[in-house]
Amino acid sequence: MKYKGTFTFEQVRGGVVIAKERLSNLIITEGVASVWDVAFGGATAVNPWYIGLINNTPAPTLLATDTLASHANWTEIVPGVGYTGNRQEWVDAATIGRVKGTTSVAAFPILATATLYGMFIASVATGTSGVIWSEGAFDSVRPVIASDTINATYEIEFA
Repeated sequence: MKYKGTFTFEQVRGGVVIAKERLSNLIITEGVASVWDVAFGGATAVNPWYIGLINNTPAPTLLATDTLASHANWTEIVPGVGYTGNRQEWVDAATIGRVKGTTSVAAFPILATATLYGMFIASVATGTSGVIWSEGAFDSVRPVIASDTINATYEIEFA
């Protein structure tokens, strides 16, 4: 089974959309293992999942072997410092055919100037004890300022 995911990113400043992008992502090894463990190993399903933001400093590299506890090659924009609240909930919609989308937009009210590299999906709203499902990088880094809002959605396709 092949997994393919797509993030949709929208940056809003002063009520105006100033950037919009769809980005494919890397499905992480531990995320796939989690799906198989739920489907065939009796593990408890994760619900909800959460979207987080990846910082551009230090220069990131996304790897299939990353885990939430160990991703030394990138850092997260700190929830509660870089944006309001925790990682934002991905509210999944019913599966249509082989696609699972979302019923709502995850909104990140930005609190401080930063440069975004990409996004990720994790099984927990905070901390490092969960599972990463996927990571995705923007075509080019995205500078944000306090008062911007980042709107994100995510869609999974199983082939």
